[in-house]
Amino acid sequence: MKRKEVESSWGQLDYDILRQILVLLPVEDLLRSVSLVCCYWRSVVGAVLFWKDYETLDFTPLNPLFEQHSDQRLFQALESVMNWNTIQHHQRCINNIVFAPLMHLKHTHLALVAQRSQKLKTLMFPDSYDINVKELTSIIQKWSELEELSIGPLDHSYTDRLFRKMGTVCKNLTKLHIFGSFSKATKPSFLLDENNAWIIAANLVQLRVFNIDETKLCKSGVWTVLSESNNLTELNLKLCIGIVDPPISFIILIPTIKYLEDPISVEIKRVKTNKCMKLWSVDSSDDSHRIITSSTDELVNQLWSGHVIELEVSLPY
Repeated sequence: MKRKEVESSWGQLDYDILRQILVLLPVEDLLRSVSLVCCYWRSVVGAVLFWKDYETLDFTPLNPLFEQHSDQRLFQALESVMNWNTIQHHQRCINNIVFAPLMHLKHTHLALVAQRSQKLKTLMFPDSYDINVKELTSIIQKWSELEELSIGPLDHSYTDRLFRKMGTVCKNLTKLHIFGSFSKATKPSFLLDENNAWIIAANLVQLRVFNIDETKLCKSGVWTVLSESNNLTELNLKLCIGIVDPPISFIILIPTIKYLEDPISVEIKRVKTNKCMKLWSVDSSDDSHRIITSSTDELVNQLWSGHVIELEVSLPY
């Protein structure tokens, strides 16, 4: 009887003790071996690898294990991680989800995650290029409580529909981050032109912080965002390509496009509103690093005052 009392199995090991042991093992061993032992061990592996805290689910560890981009294997992995019937999961609440770049997620993968995280508040999704904007629009309606969204690269087609849906569903969205392409893109990438800017300003009315990385900008688009987004307090542009108006919609009439030679990287913060004029502060690029306060017109004109290069564009036909 005494021998039976002291005997125990690995399957009965205390959760915290087992977790401390599994933390020491490589990611590949945890996913391909340890997680297959039993449901209890799989739940502990999930906590070790994917839960950064009780509100944040990080799928980044999956990225290096799917170099072959097997859709079915990735779907099974996501489904396994989000199996809430295992131990300790009842104590968790998914408020934040992080995906890694180049995970090559498809519509079915993201739809599965959305179905099981409808209280989501923050989503970092820097690899949306394998999902078209129509599919993103259907998925985004699952996340009505979303407050912060980082997404990209976006196909320029139908982005107006996406922003309208976000404005209708995501009433609390205050921070939006749009990424450019991580590789050579074959589809038309996102362009902040006047049309997109008006739709963003009119629909994402609670937007306070707008970050744009490595995309194309029209002068009229930046002016519209700064002028018409009433609650916007910060606009961050990083390595963006400035297009000299007229916008790209006139490409058939004008077979060349004028770009600014130097990429635009600037942090713009709202200072105050002086009667009907919004004033913005930017860090000076000279050695003194002075803070310069400008009106919207002055600021946009300054951003587009650099050297211009002209490139020929192949026509659609």
